[in-house]
Amino acid sequence: MKKFGQSHLIDHYNTIQDQTKKATFLAQIKSIDYQQAAQLYQHVYLDKSAIKEQQKCEFSPVSNIATYEDLKTQSKEFEELGIQAISRGEGRFFPNIVAVCIMSGGQGTRLGFDHPKGMFNLGLQSGLTLFGFFANRLARLNEIVCKRTGKQGTLIKWYMMTS
Repeated sequence: MKKFGQSHLIDHYNTIQDQTKKATFLAQIKSIDYQQAAQLYQHVYLDKSAIKEQQKCEFSPVSNIATYEDLKTQSKEFEELGIQAISRGEGRFFPNIVAVCIMSGGQGTRLGFDHPKGMFNLGLQSGLTLFGFFANRLARLNEIVCKRTGKQGTLIKWYMMTS
């Protein structure tokens, strides 16, 4: 973690009172693939390889756009295609990995909130934050993919950027 400049992740560890939450937090921190995150950062931001790849692309009119009517009549087909793609790990930069990256855009000072915007309570009865909402959706999607394909574990990696 220190090697990759991420030691700040444990700055507030001692402020966690609940021992179960402390253990969960440590397990999450230990499960992060810092090498992979560094490679992604290198590829996208430092080497600008992803941008160079996109600049080589030629734009042409899209021939098959899904309309609202298509989605209503073919939603199960689209859902199955997505589930199969996730289960095969059709990641663009790393084979066998599918990831979601959320650019969460900094502090919520204009909201009168002194934390990242994603930690802001959405005002739902559950008290869910935006990060919590995304986490629940991704966990549910992962659960559906595992159930339908017989695979186990975390099939979808979640990366988040706050500034």
